[in-house]
Amino acid sequence: MAAAAPPLFDEAVFHCQQAAEKAPKGFLAFNGCSFRKTHNLE
Repeated sequence: MAAAAPPLFDEAVFHCQQAAEKAPKGFLAFNGCSFRKTHNLE
């Protein structure tokens, strides 16, 4: 029988992935790099 995943594992992985994407972008933005919007919700 396989062990069950901890209940918050998926959420923790999602937030780690988001932090890995946002940290470098935040660093670059703080140091003057500008970014264009990449999402179009229309």
